[in-house]
Amino acid sequence: DPLAEARRWEHIPQVKRILVHYESDPEQVADILNHIRSYGWEVGVVLNIETPIEVADDLSEEIDAIQFMSVRPGKQNQPFLPEVYNRIRAFHAMHPAIPISADGGVNADTIPKLFAAGARRFGPGSAVFGGGEPAENVRKLQGLLHTLTQ
Repeated sequence: DPLAEARRWEHIPQVKRILVHYESDPEQVADILNHIRSYGWEVGVVLNIETPIEVADDLSEEIDAIQFMSVRPGKQNQPFLPEVYNRIRAFHAMHPAIPISADGGVNADTIPKLFAAGARRFGPGSAVFGGGEPAENVRKLQGLLHTLTQ
């Protein structure tokens, strides 16, 4: 139950934003987002690669952000799905004020293309923790983002 899950985090002051997978309950996702917003948190929706981006059009007035999965959710190291670039580009053209994030296969190779498509938030799991020193990996990604934003 997504609402019960949100209630578990209700009293934790560090929580600022909750992203809900659209596919978790397509019939009630708008109600879930509104309930979560009642806690004072930002809300967003996550779309899996096979979910049409048009489902977010109906939610565009209710969300503060959107996240596109660039892998099939499941386990680490799933293959990056390049069709996400067009999905992000299309959504960004329709809703330029809504921040876009990408999650899955996000690394130094994919971030420039994701950025060019319109993403401004990134979830680089394996790129940080998949090898080497995580702090150094983060510094390198921050440097890349700094270069892209100049």
